[in-house]
Amino acid sequence: MNRIQRMKFPIKRKWFNNLLDWLRFKFDQFPAVDYQPMPWLGIRNAKRASGVVSRWNTIKDLITKLKVESVIDIGCNNGFFSVSISKMGINVIGIESNPKYFRTYLYAIRKLGLENAGALSWKLTHSTLTMLPSVDAMLFLSVWHHIVREYGFDQGTDILRQLWIKTNKVFFFETGENEMPSYYHLPPMIPDPKIYLKDYLEKVCTGGKIIHLGWHDAFSPDGKVVKRNLFAAIKPYK
Repeated sequence: MNRIQRMKFPIKRKWFNNLLDWLRFKFDQFPAVDYQPMPWLGIRNAKRASGVVSRWNTIKDLITKLKVESVIDIGCNNGFFSVSISKMGINVIGIESNPKYFRTYLYAIRKLGLENAGALSWKLTHSTLTMLPSVDAMLFLSVWHHIVREYGFDQGTDILRQLWIKTNKVFFFETGENEMPSYYHLPPMIPDPKIYLKDYLEKVCTGGKIIHLGWHDAFSPDGKVVKRNLFAAIKPYK
């Protein structure tokens, strides 16, 4: 193989790898995107786009106000929040255990050249969370009810408490509520989810100021449109 041929091979390999990445990305979006939009990749009509955008507008305002410099997004899905945070110039790690969603997020990082965004294919458990670093902000959106379903309420509460300890400024929380089936083993949220969850977070996020950030569109497991409460727990100023 002469020198010119050796030079061409890496170029062809890179082109072929990029093609494979693109094909996999397209395959993962077929037949439709079922959760987060990714407008930077041409994905705007995701099923939950309106609710995702309304959450982001609220979250963005608060992390700007609190001068957040580092974020962990647990259960980042396609990476809408992580990419949005990265494009604000904030360091972020997006964590996702679903291979399809993780691939899309990783593809977005590479395609957009985001040097301050990281991707971790990883399952959050009581034992693995000890590996997480402390950060200014933690996003824990629509994940807690899955943890309670798999590990029970007590362990779900302890995981939430440990994440709060690793949060320096603000912890964002949202979960499935009374629309979730009984097999999720969620507690009855009485007298209503807003009051119950605010009281619950005040007990678990010790010393934090709990702020209600409104109701946002979501979907129940049977596909019905519902509203869920979004909260922020703010650490006392040090």
